Amino acid sequence: MVPKTLIGILPTLLLSFPLAAQEVIIYQVEYICETKIQTRHYDGLNTLYISGDKSLYVHDEFPKVSGFTGVVRGSPDKRRVGYIKGDSEGLPVYLDFSKDTMIYKTDYFILSRDNFILSSKIPKINWAIHTLERDIGSYRTRLAVGDFGGRTYDVWFTEEIPLPFGPYMLNGLPGLILEAFSRDEMVSYRFKSFKKNEDAGIEVTPPSDGMILSMEKLTDILITDLYRAESLGATHNDPLPNREIIKNKWTIFGDYKKKREERQK
Repeated sequence: MVPKTLIGILPTLLLSFPLAAQEVIIYQVEYICETKIQTRHYDGLNTLYISGDKSLYVHDEFPKVSGFTGVVRGSPDKRRVGYIKGDSEGLPVYLDFSKDTMIYKTDYFILSRDNFILSSKIPKINWAIHTLERDIGSYRTRLAVGDFGGRTYDVWFTEEIPLPFGPYMLNGLPGLILEAFSRDEMVSYRFKSFKKNEDAGIEVTPPSDGMILSMEKLTDILITDLYRAESLGATHNDPLPNREIIKNKWTIFGDYKKKREERQK
């Protein structure tokens, strides 16, 4: 069974969950992320903050400052040293269902010292909800299966917390996603805790520390950089498919080179 359109059910979900009318309540969900992708800086403690129809997902253990990371995982010669652009905000993902908007930050692997802030519509995941149930902590959960970012996920959500959010960019079920596992065993999110947040300094707002641009503008910048590299006798290739949570996330160079080859024929 596929749930109703999220925009239609969201007001009902929020009304049915105890939110104080005169107080801005922020709920906090902690997950433990484990990946087998090349860039493992998403791993460790991740926190989801929820306020009304907005959420902010933060990679708590992502490096705050830039630096070398040791040998690159998956490097063929086992010697290539990696470098990461740190992020003061923990590469956040912000969802606003009232505007159907997702604003997120990415640490693209080349170019400036800045990280990049991109926006898009909230990903719509076609979930199939199953009857299988299990307990996670004190919550009764149900199984749902859906495809996102080139991977199929088995997720466990609870209607006891009727909020349509989840780890990273996973969303759209009639209850909070507590755990999620990709079937290729590359990505997993395990539930740690759910509670009301008591930190007055936490705000559920979009990322701000970075270069705000469109995907089209980022593509133009990358192609310009590619021309510059080729003029120096170098070139760029797409990163490995499993570099990011979203498989084959960055194919800009590969796509551009294919188009260029077609034009040259």
